[in-house]
Amino acid sequence: MSAPAAYDLWWKNAVIYCVDVELYADSNGDGVGDFPGLTGKVDYLAGLGVTCLWLMPFYPTPNKDNGYDISDFYGVDPRLGTLGDLVEFLRAARERGIRVIADLVVNHTSDEHPWFQSARADERSPWRDFYVWADEQPEGPKGVVFPDAEDSNWNYDEVAGKWYLHRFYSHMPDLNIANPRVREEISKVVGYWLELGLSGFRVDAAPFVIELEGTDHDRGEDPHAYLRDLRAFTNRRRGDAILLAEANLPPDDQRRFFGDEGGDEMHMLFNFILNQHVFLAMVRHDPAPMVTALRELPELGWGSWTLLDTDQPSVLAHRCDWRGQGVLVLHNLGPEAIQVAVELDGAKPGHPVAEVLANRRHDPVEAGRPLALDGYGYRWLRLPPAEPSYRRRARTAGGVGASGSGEGGLTSSRRR
Repeated sequence: MSAPAAYDLWWKNAVIYCVDVELYADSNGDGVGDFPGLTGKVDYLAGLGVTCLWLMPFYPTPNKDNGYDISDFYGVDPRLGTLGDLVEFLRAARERGIRVIADLVVNHTSDEHPWFQSARADERSPWRDFYVWADEQPEGPKGVVFPDAEDSNWNYDEVAGKWYLHRFYSHMPDLNIANPRVREEISKVVGYWLELGLSGFRVDAAPFVIELEGTDHDRGEDPHAYLRDLRAFTNRRRGDAILLAEANLPPDDQRRFFGDEGGDEMHMLFNFILNQHVFLAMVRHDPAPMVTALRELPELGWGSWTLLDTDQPSVLAHRCDWRGQGVLVLHNLGPEAIQVAVELDGAKPGHPVAEVLANRRHDPVEAGRPLALDGYGYRWLRLPPAEPSYRRRARTAGGVGASGSGEGGLTSSRRR
């Protein structure tokens, strides 16, 4: 891939900010956030450096699960404004260079959704097979997501006279993803919001979306085939749209949601493995848990990551190289301000060292001087190109040593 082509992959460098519209900005004083209020904050968000907003569910809902129980995939919750208010917000965000993605919640619906109301009322309803029914309560699937609230993945519906599958709450019946008509309807939902200006979706509960247990799946289909189809449809409708999956899984299983070597499923996954270690590291003022998590991450073939030793036990130092570009990242996980010496091998006069997240530059000639890190502070340095003889060197005496650009595929030398 050429460097210009890589610029099209906006999501690789996006600063994503999550917004629950209901809680963010209230424009009319009714105590509920809304889209006019959010529109009024777009300049503020742009000033923060936000380049992408992720909207939590804003669709019509009984709101028994913070909006994840959706009763209409094609609308806006009246408490939050109108569809016109949403479009005005999308235009304001686009004018300021901010893309918008939204939750795609298609594992289930609310039990108040018209599809479910029709399905339970009449076994001949065209929506009957949109859900998963059973005459007797099945034993599987294994595991209950919310054992404090539910004791089974099945609930008996008095109107239908049958049991229906729900992997989350009983008021959120699962959609039958094995039904081609359900998949077609999901594609319509995706296409609708892309037409209105979204740049992609956060795919809620992705592993459950493709779970086929309890459904009619005797065709022997690979469940991941649906995610490949969804990715292909999304990028046919909008070539730069992305799918960001919620998939809290072991490292080897995460690779599958990227599409393994094909890379043809999800564009991005939340890094649950690292997130679950961050707070432990901060409580201990020790980066060791984060180092453990970084070592567990699957290798995905995008650049080279290197963990570096430092003389400060509270500092996490690592660098990333891709196509001749390098970034050195320093994070202080302790509460006290400290200084870390940094030697940039191969630095030359005339090649300033830019701070990625600050409006400061450091002269490479003076790069050996210590850099100050506030308590729980961080600094990211864009490394200068280096001569080949300097590549892949990491010196630790007196602080952090970071050579110039790295090359090659996914390799890493991790030292801690």
